[in-house]
Amino acid sequence: MPLLSATQLQQLLNQQCISDQHPWSTNDSDVIEKFYRMVRANVERMARTKSVVGPNHYGSGYASYIDAWFYRNTPDFEDGALNEVKSFYGLAVLFSRLSPYYIFFEGIKFGREPSSGTYLPDFDSIDKFGTPSVIALAKEIQPILESSGLQRLSREDVSTLLPTGTKIDTNLSRRAYREFDALFNWMD
Repeated sequence: MPLLSATQLQQLLNQQCISDQHPWSTNDSDVIEKFYRMVRANVERMARTKSVVGPNHYGSGYASYIDAWFYRNTPDFEDGALNEVKSFYGLAVLFSRLSPYYIFFEGIKFGREPSSGTYLPDFDSIDKFGTPSVIALAKEIQPILESSGLQRLSREDVSTLLPTGTKIDTNLSRRAYREFDALFNWMD
């Protein structure tokens, strides 16, 4: 069953908010981004985590989401080092700029520190976890996000295929588009 109505889908394709809930009801990107900064600070404080937020719209393009990566600076979030290059595991959260929806997946960063090289989200990564510390962190963070009025979507929630001929400017998919692509897209 589709998550999005035809009207909501069209609004998303036009980069318009689909919620009557504040801050999305304002359709003001500054207000929405301020809200997510507050949410991120609450998660860091309440779950005792650190975070890295992807650059605004990843440069010169447009991202319909804010990419936040939560981790703890403890050995259970690190993989071994090869030539001083480590892998860091964390909880990736894509916050929709256009709705109160978000998704979870395990994101891996690599380099000398956790803010180095990074993952690129896609439909196949939703709800995929392989590290016990990241699984535990997701369970800890979800209630904090829900208390802020946010709703987690699962892979199944965003798996409905969009009507044939739907066009989305996104670098995150090369196949038939899904509701995921309407909510979480990026074009550079």
